[in-house]
Amino acid sequence: MLIAESTKGLGCMYRILLTISICLTASTGLSRNISDPVYLEPFDRAAGGTVLTRATRDGIILGNPALLGLGKDWIRWAGLQMIFQPAGDLDKLNSAMDSANGSGDTGEESEESSAIDLSILDLLDLGFSTEISLSMLSQNGGGMFFGDGGLYLNYDEFGNTGIPGAQGVIDILGGVAISGAFNPVRWLHLGATQKVLQGKETNLVLTPLNYESALAEAQDMGSLGQGTGTDVGALIFFQDYTIDYSLGLTIKNLTPVEFTDNARPKLPQMKNVGLGLTFHTEGNAIHFSGEFNDLDGNSGESLARRYRAGVRFLLWQRFGLAVGLYNNKPSYGIKVDAVIVKLGLSYYNQVFGTGDQSFERPEYVFNLAWGI
Repeated sequence: MLIAESTKGLGCMYRILLTISICLTASTGLSRNISDPVYLEPFDRAAGGTVLTRATRDGIILGNPALLGLGKDWIRWAGLQMIFQPAGDLDKLNSAMDSANGSGDTGEESEESSAIDLSILDLLDLGFSTEISLSMLSQNGGGMFFGDGGLYLNYDEFGNTGIPGAQGVIDILGGVAISGAFNPVRWLHLGATQKVLQGKETNLVLTPLNYESALAEAQDMGSLGQGTGTDVGALIFFQDYTIDYSLGLTIKNLTPVEFTDNARPKLPQMKNVGLGLTFHTEGNAIHFSGEFNDLDGNSGESLARRYRAGVRFLLWQRFGLAVGLYNNKPSYGIKVDAVIVKLGLSYYNQVFGTGDQSFERPEYVFNLAWGI
C-alpha cells in the first residue's frame, strides 16, 4: 500500500524535474546506456562506477544491498540529496563559439560570405540533467525515493533526411526502492532490493521543417510507464587490523524489467562481480576496486565499457578523493562530509545509447546533500 501511494506522486515530481531541466538547458542525444544502474551516486561514478565492494550513502541500495551490514552505526544515512549534471565537450564548444564570433568579423557583402557556418550549431551539444533522492539506510535495511529528469539534444550535421537538425530525447526515470540485508555468518553478507520504477522516453528529430510539431510533441508527455524489478547481492568480507579483502556479487533485474506501454527500453538481467582491497587506520582508508559488469553481455555494451576500476581515498571520515576508469575513460571526484551538509564535485564521461549507436560526453557534476 505504501509503495502504491508513493508511486502515485512520481509523475508529478518527474514533470517538475523535467520542467527544471528544460528551463536550464538542453543535453545529449539518444537514450542513456541501459547497462548503467538506474541510480548511481556521483562519487561512486568518479571512482570508476564501482559499487560492489564499497558504495556511498544511498548508492548502496541499487549498487549492492549486501553492503548495508558493514556500517558502524545502526542508522547509516538519512537525508536528501540533489545532483546537478551539466554536460558538454569544452573543446568542441569553444570551437563552435569561435566560429560564431568569427562569422561576423567581416563586413564584405557577398553570397559566399553570407553562408552560415553550420559548425556553430555544435553549441546545441550542451547538456543538463537533475536528480533528487530521499533515503534512509540502516544496517539491516533501507529505502529510497529518487527521480531523474532531463532534456537531451545532439546536433546532427546531415540528419536522417539529409537536413541539418538535432536528435532529441526527453528522458524521465525514477522510483521507490526498498532493501533488506543480513549476515548468516561473520564473513558473508546477503541483501536484496525491490524496486518500483516509473519513466518515459520520447525520441525527437528537430529540423527547420518540423520544429514546431516536435516541440508540441515534447510538451505532450502523456502517461509514464511502470516496471518492477528485483536485485540481489552478496559480499564476502574478511577484515584484518589494517587490511580488508572483499568480493562482491550482484544480479540486477532477476527478471528483465519491462515498462508498461513500452514507455522505456527493457532493462535486461545483468550479473556483476567485483574485488576490493582496503588499507586502513582508525579514521583513514584507501580502497581499491575492480569490477566486471554484465557478464553475459545482455546490455549489448562493449567489453571495455563493462570493466570498471577505481580508487577512493577517505581521510578523517570527512574528506574523500576518487579516481577511476568509468566507461573506459578517466573519472575524478572530491567530497566533503560536514556534520549535516555534504558537498561533492565529480567529472566523468557518460555514455548515451548502446553499441554502435552510442557516443560519450563529459559530465561535470555538483551534488549537495543534507542529512545524518
